[in-house]
Amino acid sequence: MDSGGGRVSAEEQAFTLPLDRFDTDLLPPEARTPGTPAFRQAVSDYLTRAFGGFGGRAAIVVDDRQISVRWNPESASPAGPFDAAIAHLRSGRTPQGVQMLELLLTRDPDDVNLLFNLGIALSEARRLAEAEDHFNRAVELAPDFADALVALGVAQLRQQNVETAIETLERAIAIEPDNPWAHRNLGIAYLKLGEDPEEAVEHLQKAVERQPGDQGAWLALGDAYAISDRRTLAEHAYRRAIEINPHNDLAEVARKASTKLAQPNL
Repeated sequence: MDSGGGRVSAEEQAFTLPLDRFDTDLLPPEARTPGTPAFRQAVSDYLTRAFGGFGGRAAIVVDDRQISVRWNPESASPAGPFDAAIAHLRSGRTPQGVQMLELLLTRDPDDVNLLFNLGIALSEARRLAEAEDHFNRAVELAPDFADALVALGVAQLRQQNVETAIETLERAIAIEPDNPWAHRNLGIAYLKLGEDPEEAVEHLQKAVERQPGDQGAWLALGDAYAISDRRTLAEHAYRRAIEINPHNDLAEVARKASTKLAQPNL
């Protein structure tokens, strides 16, 4: 496609992505070798289809070094690339959502909202080191962004950096003392640390008080009660976790924990 030439107008948006940042799994198997004509055509076709749904005009150029997109949106366009990326993520199409967010970030590398949402997507895809980088940048730009701190703490926890995660989640709670996700994950972190179940109980109690439908928090609270030998409270927490959704994996874990709790030599 024609690159358009000339100076970027006030309405036009331009994005440039290195070839190695394009997810070749989004392309046909025969077109996944960067630098080949088939690759260039497949990337161009993919992005043409993607931007074609946003209205306006898009020009895509793929050369031996990078992918360039110049998009002139229409003022009446119902949705843009960011909305499409979030829709992909919400529908479970994580690779497509990540790819669009990475493209948008090349134009606005300090956009906190982009950094946060891309970090969330990467964390869910277990690309944890990359997610942590994006969350760290978001927090650097917006130090009081409590949800970014919570997400950073979760990424650190998933990498088994438990003590670092605890420090991060404590920072989040200092900013938002009633944040249920901060309390939930801090409680889980203290459980993983294995030193003081009472710290875990305290934060998990606050999590379920603020978010009574959080099945994972009830399950973790049951574990914290069981470790501190409060069997009646543990049984109640496991039962509550099962009641919230009896048919998923968390409910099955809660059932097994409850059965084990009933054994005399726990």
